[in-house]
Parts: sequence; C-alpha cells; structure tokens
Amino acid sequence: MTFSVNKKPRAVLSVPSSSGSSVKELVKAKLASSGLDESDAKRLGFIGLSPQEVAALDPCFRARPGLMIPYKDPITGNPLRTRSGLPEFYRLRYLGDPPPSFSDQTGEKSPRYVQPSDTGVAAYFPPGPDWKTILKTHEEPLVITEGELKAAKAAKEGFPCIGLGGVWSWRQSSDGIMFLPDLEKIVWPKRHVFLVFDSDYRTNHHVCAALKELAQALAMRGAIPWITSLPDVVKDGKTGLDDFLIECGGHELSQLFMESQPLTCAESLWMLSEEVVYVKDPGVVVVRKDRRVMSPTAFSSHSYANRIAPRRTLTLNGEVKIDEGPIAEEWLKWPLRAEASG
Repeated sequence: MTFSVNKKPRAVLSVPSSSGSSVKELVKAKLASSGLDESDAKRLGFIGLSPQEVAALDPCFRARPGLMIPYKDPITGNPLRTRSGLPEFYRLRYLGDPPPSFSDQTGEKSPRYVQPSDTGVAAYFPPGPDWKTILKTHEEPLVITEGELKAAKAAKEGFPCIGLGGVWSWRQSSDGIMFLPDLEKIVWPKRHVFLVFDSDYRTNHHVCAALKELAQALAMRGAIPWITSLPDVVKDGKTGLDDFLIECGGHELSQLFMESQPLTCAESLWMLSEEVVYVKDPGVVVVRKDRRVMSPTAFSSHSYANRIAPRRTLTLNGEVKIDEGPIAEEWLKWPLRAEASG
C-alpha cells in the first residue's frame, strides 16, 4: 500500500488580486493557488478564456473570464464523452471576483464551476499518471478528492488521484446511474482507496453522507476504502488536498494515509473469502481447509455465528463510528464473495 512520491519540494506561490487583471494573470493566479504553473496547464490541456469567449460557449454561461478544464479518457487519452453523440466533456472554472448581481442581496453564492447543460457527469483523471497500467490491477492505491485542480496537484506529486466535480459526482442518480461507467472500468477488488475531501467535511452533513455512500459503493465493488482527514493548515479557511500539498508536501501526505481510518468491513470480507466458498449448486458453503459443507443458515447462525468483525461507517457529524457485528451474514450478501458454480 505505497505510493511513489515526487521528492522535489514545491515553492509556495502568492496569489495576486483579481481586480483589473488580465485573463493570463487570472489563470496564473488560479494555478498557483493549487500549486500548479503554466507548464502544468499546457500538459493538462487547460485553456484560459476571455469573458466573450466564455459567453460564446453556452447560452447559460456568464460573460466572465474562465479556465476550461477538458476531461480525458484515462485509457485512451482521447477527449471524454459521457455518452455517444454528446460533445466532449469539460467543466469551466470562473476566474476573478463575480460582478455585482441580485444574488448579492439574497446571500446566494455565485457559482464557481459550470458545464454545458445535459452533458452528464464524469470523473476527472488528470493527465500524468500511467492510468492504463494503474487501473487494470489492484496493486496501486488510488486517491479520490473533490475538484480537478486538487487531483491535478496530487498527480503532479506522484499520487494517482481521481477528481470529482462535486461530492456526489461519482454517480448520476437522475439517470439511474449509481456508479459512473468510467469508474466501473477500474479494477476495484482488493484496491486500497483513500477518500480525501476538504478539512471541513465534518461540519457538512451533505458531504459526510456522500462520503459514506461512496465508501459503501467502493466496498461493494471489492475495494478497501479509507477516510483521510486533512488538518487545517490554511489560515481562516478550509484546507483542500492541494493546500496541504503546498504547505506540507507529499511525504506528509503519505504519513496521513498511514494514519487513515478504514471504512466498512471490506477487509474482513476478503479474509473470510480465503476461508470459505459459496457453491451455487446446490447452494451451500464449503470450508476450504477441510471441505466441510454447511447450509447458508448453519454457516451464518451456527458455525460462523461467533465471527465478529469491526464495522466502520462515517456519521453525519464526520466521525468514524466503529461497532462490531457478525461477519458471516454480511459475507453471504456481499457481491464479491468467493463462489463456485457447482
């Protein structure tokens, strides 16, 4: 469970005011706030756009400077489309301060990120890691965070990191998609996955609920999810993954991963699969070591009823709740239990 970390230290760059700044200056400032530079922008395919260029992209976009963030297929490297027939997927990050509007009186926050309507939901795989190799086996851990720039910074430091446009952007429930197709392609069984969201997740019930659901979705696909809590290293503000890497570096992040807390009982389920096998026909559980055969009821209620494993879930207040429960019954319902046809 190790990462190959870039040991080169990163300089902390100051971010100038956006007032009166050119698009180039705004782009440079935004990149610097995530520990990136213009060479990174070129490698990632980011494009700075003027207010006129942004407004011309989509009728719903406001005439403000923006940074276009294109999404790439992690395997082919080609532009990503969420469905056949749709345009290439991208998101746009508005730059600079928003102009005065009616929302200032209502207290409504001005949107920072936008995308063309009806283009779906996608996960962001920043160019850099050898995704084709990483995703086809479970050997290397993955990091999942909220935000493309944070994922790009982590990838630059040597951590294969997937960025989500929002905390729920690993699914599109409005279309009945409970796990994105581009995420389904990943080999999840036995892969360690570190969920690293902003440091204020504990005070946001919406984010905690999304993290809990994501951990369960990963565990049901055989992954071993962990929650990594970032300390507050930014004065008067929440700390994101990019902020932590700028302030503390990759080796400190590796240490945080070692201190992460596991979620769900996924590891215990894998261990039980090394002991027993469910045989579909005639519907029995077989102990590998001595070929002992038992019914599922006898397995969960008698023979293995005393097998207790910790179950860890994230509560809505951001705490990892740990209790214990019988593992045999959970294993019988687990989609990735060890099976034989007959």
